[in-house]
Amino acid sequence: MQLRTTLRAYQANPIYQREQGRWGEPNPYFSRINRNAPLIVLLVIVLGVCCGSNTFSSFFGVSDLAGGLLALACLPNVLVQMITWAGIILAPTLTAPAVVDEVKRGSWDFLRLTPFSTGQVLTAKLLGGLSRLKIWIPLLVLNGIQAVVGLAAAAALAAGGSVTGALLSLAGIVLLIARPWIEIAFAALVGLLLSSITRSTRGALAGSYAVVLLVKMVNSSIFWLPLGLTAVVLPELESSLLGLVAGGPTLIYVAMLIAVLIALRVQAGRLEQGLAPVDVV
Repeated sequence: MQLRTTLRAYQANPIYQREQGRWGEPNPYFSRINRNAPLIVLLVIVLGVCCGSNTFSSFFGVSDLAGGLLALACLPNVLVQMITWAGIILAPTLTAPAVVDEVKRGSWDFLRLTPFSTGQVLTAKLLGGLSRLKIWIPLLVLNGIQAVVGLAAAAALAAGGSVTGALLSLAGIVLLIARPWIEIAFAALVGLLLSSITRSTRGALAGSYAVVLLVKMVNSSIFWLPLGLTAVVLPELESSLLGLVAGGPTLIYVAMLIAVLIALRVQAGRLEQGLAPVDVV
């Protein structure tokens, strides 16, 4: 109930409504990238197929009911990966200009005179910008499908007497569902953080994409593959290592997301004190 009340309060916030495009000038960078929508769609399809297919490939050759259900739960991951890539590509264009453009226009000082704290201003800009993405309902639907099939797989494992396997499958489904939301949130928050630090919109955008894509590349399943190969050599550690390969990237994203939130809170305090961003070309 408290969460719903808070969200409604932000939806009534004029800063939120401005970022959403209900009044004032829309975000020009988001509008520009939307002009290349066909190219972006093609890109996310290719990236989604490449990144999503390796998730359920590990279940090939599993003949039991639980294994088949787990593979089925991962099939929607191709579409989820497409949506995730769309969010990763579009989110920085919504958040990276959020503060730096206000500073350049001289309107940031007016926002500081409003009854909202700097943290509330940044949160309203974040939520208002992300509300322009048309990916949330499809993502929720796909997550629902994954959850239902994942629960069925856990039930099949539990019925077969494998309580540990059932718990691991539940943990795997939770991590599978949570990861796209965390990745998109990370991309958006990195853009907002850099926007509050720099005086260059292009610098904030370039820095956001550099950080987000670097983390995506380094923290991908490919770089966790050696642990999976080790599981083949050391069968006694198979469950633990495969669990780490499946959940490790998500846990790393959670840690980095917390770090960005802490940095953003510190930067909000600096902006509250009137400390100017630094010059970044």
